[in-house]
Amino acid sequence: LSHRNKEAKNLMLRAIYCFLILMLFCSHSAAIAQERNYLFESSDVTITKATINSKYSEYAPAFCGDGIIFTSNKPHAFGVITIMESDSSSPDNLYFLPNKSTQADFLEKLNTPLQEGTSSYDSTKRILYFTGNVKVKNQFVLGIFSSTRAENGSWGKASPVLIPTDVFSYFHPCILNSGQTLIVASDRKDGFGGIDLYRSALEQGTWSEPVNMGESINGPYNEGYPSFCAPDYLIFSSTGHESMGGYDIFCCRLTPNHIGPPFPAGNGINTASDDFGLIFDPVRRMGYFSSNRDQNTGDDIYEFRLHWPDFYNCIAYVEPRYCYSFSEENSLESEDAELFYYQWDFG
Repeated sequence: LSHRNKEAKNLMLRAIYCFLILMLFCSHSAAIAQERNYLFESSDVTITKATINSKYSEYAPAFCGDGIIFTSNKPHAFGVITIMESDSSSPDNLYFLPNKSTQADFLEKLNTPLQEGTSSYDSTKRILYFTGNVKVKNQFVLGIFSSTRAENGSWGKASPVLIPTDVFSYFHPCILNSGQTLIVASDRKDGFGGIDLYRSALEQGTWSEPVNMGESINGPYNEGYPSFCAPDYLIFSSTGHESMGGYDIFCCRLTPNHIGPPFPAGNGINTASDDFGLIFDPVRRMGYFSSNRDQNTGDDIYEFRLHWPDFYNCIAYVEPRYCYSFSEENSLESEDAELFYYQWDFG
């Protein structure tokens, strides 16, 4: 009898185990099926052109402490070298716009007469990663540099982070995972075509060789301008993934072991023009992106804000008042109970 009971118990345990596996599989399948269709619903977003735009190109904003850093090709003088307004090859430079200010500061210590732009800021370590020119095999290509921001807001000397080993470029950096992962765009020949996104890891103080992020993100077209949105969403721009025209903004779930399918940012954000370089602050429910939808001004930076939801027929908040009534029965009234007392535990 005990042998049969033991066998029956094992059968029951196996049945429970199979049931739990089935439930986990169904939950995982449901989670995959419930992937979002849009990052932002168009009815929930208000879009306005930022006040920092000029008649030149402004694009690729990045949150940086008490402001934003963006890229612009405004003419600027470097010592005896002056970039003229008539020069269509005016290089890109980095500018910093403090919060509640309309005047952007030219980042003198980071900019050169060559190209600087598209940045990402690690607010924990106060390190800015940005794109800059570097010479490889007598040709100028793009690489990734970094600079540390001091407490007083000044910037340290730029240091190389990822420098190409051949005639290709690394650009559009995005720092995440507390400064341990760096995502960059590159036109390396080992990609899926055009420009792809690559991932590098910080290992013992050195950045590893960037690895292609795979065909779920990359395709035969161009992917770039990555940014990270908490808790684990990667935002990027692409001319593929059935874009509405030119670059569109997409988002995908990014975890250590899985990259979810990309889905578009939504109508209003994406148009038939180039829309790219989106950053989003979920706490303030606002962000910025770049677009050339205004053909009279070229690339411009746009601000967008999410509407707070409306609540109706809400119950008014009432200050809680806790009243307690204590009683005890059958107390010990004998002389032997004089040394005893009652204690209430409120948990």
